Parts: sequence; structure tokens; C-alpha cells
Amino acid sequence: VGSEMCIRDRPDDILSIPLPGDWIIRQEAPLQEKVHALEKLLQRELNRNIVFIKSAVERDVLVATGTFMFHPPTGTYNNEWVHFYSDALDEDEGAGGGTADSVAELLHTLGWLVNLRVIDETQSSPDMAIPYGHHSSAYLFKVKDDAEREKKLELLLNNLTRQTELRFTRERRPVEIWFVSEET
Repeated sequence: VGSEMCIRDRPDDILSIPLPGDWIIRQEAPLQEKVHALEKLLQRELNRNIVFIKSAVERDVLVATGTFMFHPPTGTYNNEWVHFYSDALDEDEGAGGGTADSVAELLHTLGWLVNLRVIDETQSSPDMAIPYGHHSSAYLFKVKDDAEREKKLELLLNNLTRQTELRFTRERRPVEIWFVSEET
């Protein structure tokens, strides 16, 4: 979706709603159309008035700047990939990876790994294939201790900067968030 989703009001109730069936989603449809269709489906199938509301809220984000220039890493299982890692490299590609079709998509993967929205203010070409691997040490969304997560985030971003020449700063900015609630 590209937007965060927040649940308020009755989150446990809303998150546990079973909704079996086959889903066909037109990827080219505007997000607002998809959301409206989902609201209508929930009303019709479950007789519940669940609504999705988009709002701008202040959040901590990472801001990426610069121009992507790949510098192969050393000591990894594949020196032709960008590697997401903080303090430890996996010996093989067990944690996963893929190919981003743009710097924006690569930054989206970073955001998922560190559980922060990444704002793309780079000067990079919009279309380029960027193979990447993510190591276990990059899964910062799993780290519970705040101090440890911050330390690992700094290491991860420094490693990415060395490989890509992109620079990262942490800022507080308004971002669009989808809120989910049930109207009675």
C-alpha cells in the first residue's frame, strides 16, 4: 500500500475478523477506490461499518539524499548486490533478498526492515535494477531494546552509505497514515 496502517477503537475485534474467499485486486486501481471497495465488502459480508480514514501525522522518518552509486561490498556472499546488514553478515543468503526496480523500491525495503518510513529525496535514476540481500542483522523491527535498535540502525545506514553513496538523516515529518475504526 505504501502507507502505514493504524488500528484504533476496537483493534483486537477488527484484526480478528475472518474474511474467507478469493480476492482479486486491480493493481492499477487508485488506492482510494480499493479502500472504498473494501469498506463496502465488509459492510455487505459482515454487516459491520468499518472505515478507513487517511490522515497526516508527525512520525520519525529516514530521509535519503544523494545519488545512487554502487560500490561492491567485501566479505559478503555476493559482491554484486547491495547488502542490508548492521553488525553481522550472514555466511549465505539465508535471510533473503530480491531485486529492486528503482532506488525508491530499495528504500521501501529498508523502511520495512527498520520499521521506519523512508522519504526518497535522492537524485537517482527512477528505473534501475538493484539486486540486494538482507542479512539477519538488518531485521531491526525484531529488536526490542531501543538503545540496541538505534545502534544497529546507525551501523546499517553507515553500511548502506558505503555501498550506495546515499546519505540518511532521521527527521520528524508529516506522513500519511491510514486509520481503521468501526462506526456504530
